[in-house]
Amino acid sequence: MTEDELVMKLLDQADAEVKLKADHNQLHTCIQNYWMYAPLFSDVQSFFDLVKLPVYILMDNAGDYAKVCLRRNGLHANGIISGEDVKAYKPRKEIYLKALELAGCRPEEVIHIGDDLEGDVEGARNAGITPILLDRRSEHMDVDCRRVRSLPEILPIIKRENGE
Repeated sequence: MTEDELVMKLLDQADAEVKLKADHNQLHTCIQNYWMYAPLFSDVQSFFDLVKLPVYILMDNAGDYAKVCLRRNGLHANGIISGEDVKAYKPRKEIYLKALELAGCRPEEVIHIGDDLEGDVEGARNAGITPILLDRRSEHMDVDCRRVRSLPEILPIIKRENGE
């Protein structure tokens, strides 16, 4: 099921349970707009400006929404892999394996930066990729992987691991 189909299914379910009084298509459009036009975290632009390695974005939403978001913010990713591309959502390893294929890399050559323990950390590990948890609010102090609070904190890690 695509993310858009899932949204409509959930809206139908909510309508059946609580009798929504709003137009489902209008709500769906609002959700799509959020995926494309939500503000970025303040550290995203500087990370993209400073990172020298290829960046691939893995997401459950349709990749077209991320393309709009990136273009609107003047950002470039080397690739966008969506759950819809591989017919699987995080933490299933298919999305990570597709990213490795597109990047032409082996799992031990990359890191995955994500903000969700189950989807990102578990998913990356399922594919043999080293995860880094982006824990902006310090909610996961006892996690068993490298943890950072902002994207720029990752830059020295990348430099050390690449021998720079």
